[in-house]
Amino acid sequence: MEIRLEHVSSFDQISSLQDISEEFSANKVYGIIGKSGSGKSHFGKILAGRQPLQQGQIYYDNLLIQPISNHEQYLEIQKKVGYVAEDLDFIMATVFEELAKKIKEQHYRESELEKRVFDALKMVGLSHTFIDRNPRTLSTGEQRKLALAKALICNPKVVVLDEPSFGFDPFEQKKLIKLVRMLKTRYHKIVIIISNDLDFLLPVVDQILVMEDGKVKMNQTKYQVLKATRKLKNMGIQVPKMIEFSDIVLKKKKIKMGYRDQMNDLIKDIYRYAEWGCHNQHHDN
Repeated sequence: MEIRLEHVSSFDQISSLQDISEEFSANKVYGIIGKSGSGKSHFGKILAGRQPLQQGQIYYDNLLIQPISNHEQYLEIQKKVGYVAEDLDFIMATVFEELAKKIKEQHYRESELEKRVFDALKMVGLSHTFIDRNPRTLSTGEQRKLALAKALICNPKVVVLDEPSFGFDPFEQKKLIKLVRMLKTRYHKIVIIISNDLDFLLPVVDQILVMEDGKVKMNQTKYQVLKATRKLKNMGIQVPKMIEFSDIVLKKKKIKMGYRDQMNDLIKDIYRYAEWGCHNQHHDN
């Protein structure tokens, strides 16, 4: 699966996109970042087929969306893209009915319904005991998990997640990272995560798109983007704590530690440099 945007522009009352040409490939996790109003959530809706185009075109492999596309063509794209919006909206009375509605919309066999519901809940870490709960009574984190289960239940080729870690504690974030990695490596999906939580994105994304004023200002590997710490800060984006620490060590101690995905790797680097320093000090004496 590949998504290709050619000179895409779109606008609504809140934000806009201006002349965007980008590509997204399978087996890859992308992060889209940018300060509030930059257009990143608008971009997510466009990719998920939830927002009409005013200009340009988008190819989903051989399926084409353009300004003249009709409602049925957008529905076809929505079958291929699992989408979790930043603002969640549940309309059914129970968790089971919420997930079952999604399956029925895509015309799956009735005999598959129950198994798919339970498999989707298990994948996102919700037990079968949730099936009779009202979605609106769930905690923020549980609602996020339900929305993710709803996005994944029909096995889409593309997954677009807007602020998926909101309401998750660090333990739940680690489980979400594990799930995203599985979607990439085992199921070979395109995963696109819209979030300014770079501490969450850093361990899981391959590439980062930086948005400002409805335009993509950077589209590079995560390390190339994160090296531009001054530029990110000037754009109102908070740099990950591990990156800031590495930069401080370089500036104050002249030690180039490089950038790490995981805190454990950073700790190992610190320990190694500490040992090296002690060894040199002992040798000098």
